[in-house]
Amino acid sequence: MARSVDSDPLQNFNFYLLDVPVLALIPLAFPFKTAQAATDTKLLSFKRISLPTATLATKEIQEGNWPFKHVVTTGFVSTSEVTIESAVTPLSLDFYIWFHQAVYGVIAPRRNFTVVQTRQDKLIPRRVVVLEGCLPISWKPSSDFDATSSDVSIETLTMSCHRVEVLPGIPL
Repeated sequence: MARSVDSDPLQNFNFYLLDVPVLALIPLAFPFKTAQAATDTKLLSFKRISLPTATLATKEIQEGNWPFKHVVTTGFVSTSEVTIESAVTPLSLDFYIWFHQAVYGVIAPRRNFTVVQTRQDKLIPRRVVVLEGCLPISWKPSSDFDATSSDVSIETLTMSCHRVEVLPGIPL
C-alpha cells in the first residue's frame, strides 16, 4: 500500500539552510553560494547540518532529612554547536569570508539562519528551525586529501548558536 507524503514523518534529507540578511550591511551570509545556485540549484544545498541541542541548567536541592533530592531549574539555557558541511567548488569562499569577519570583528560576524524541512517534493515547508545569533568558531577549508579516494571534497564550518526556535510549517 502506498504511503502518503502528508502522513509520513519528516525525512532528514529534505532540508534547506536559508540565511536571514543583515539589513544595510550584507544581503546574504553566503553570496558566492547563492550566485552559483542561480545556474545550478543543487549548489545552494548543504551535505549535512547538525542542529544544536538546547540544555536547561538545573541544580539538585537536598530538603532537610528527606532522602530524595529535588532537581530545580536555574533559569538558564545553553545551546550546543551547529556544524554545516558543503561541497567545495572553485568559488567556495563564503565560509572563509564569514570566519574571517568573526576573527577580525568586522562588518557583522553574527548571523541568523533558518533550517527548513520540506516534504518530499521539496516545495512546501513542513517545519522551520530558527538559529539566532550564530557565530563561526571553527572552519576546515576542505576534506583531507587522499589520492586513492574519489570522494567529493567537503568544507566544514562550526558555529555557536545563541538561541534556537522551532516554528510549525504548512500542514498540507
